[in-house]
Amino acid sequence: MNPRRPTFTKDHGCPCSQHARPVRRCGSRFDLPGHTVYAATKRATAYREVLAYSAPSADGYAALRADAVAVGVGIDVLLQEMVAAGMPVEGVDSDWRDARRLYRLQLSGRLWVALRNNSTLSTLAARFRNLLEGRRLDYSDATGSWRLLTTSVAEWISGQSLIDPSGNTVRPDGVAYTPKSGISSDDDPCWAQCSATASFGCVVLDAAPLSVWDPDALSASKDTGVAFL
Repeated sequence: MNPRRPTFTKDHGCPCSQHARPVRRCGSRFDLPGHTVYAATKRATAYREVLAYSAPSADGYAALRADAVAVGVGIDVLLQEMVAAGMPVEGVDSDWRDARRLYRLQLSGRLWVALRNNSTLSTLAARFRNLLEGRRLDYSDATGSWRLLTTSVAEWISGQSLIDPSGNTVRPDGVAYTPKSGISSDDDPCWAQCSATASFGCVVLDAAPLSVWDPDALSASKDTGVAFL
């Protein structure tokens, strides 16, 4: 369980993604009926989580890295030089950026289920053993690309009754997990919260446009290999 409050969303265009029913084959990992809010604790992680979906393949990223080393510049600088030269790159254009905002959120500070936790994974392994045909569930399964499994995990967790530090029985607010871009430190988790209404447990503190000159955006561009076109 994790009572910390996430502050930055990676959601597209508004702080809440709405779905009429569980999305089992597409959408984001933990989408459930109602309003699913995805957030990251740090700005750079929020950018990386969004850009990861447009990132080049492993081979493409390795080639970019090798070219950047060869000319003595960072990957983000190389990408901008390639864009200026009209060369094809993986990237997001101004329309994509204009349709999105970086929100600073205050989510509920009650109970969050940490997926990267031995007790959590042991419980989920027992619950979903049939779906995995007897294979033991691990962290890569719970946060992977198989939407039937990841949304089922989120749905089951959201329906559990847990005891908070005050001894009250409550529903968990959502799940905490490490970023898609890699293993983060303990102070940089990502969060997924599902609620029945847009306002439940989620307060928008402010919103800012996405800027190609934001140091955190440039850091994410360098790490993912995605250019700002």
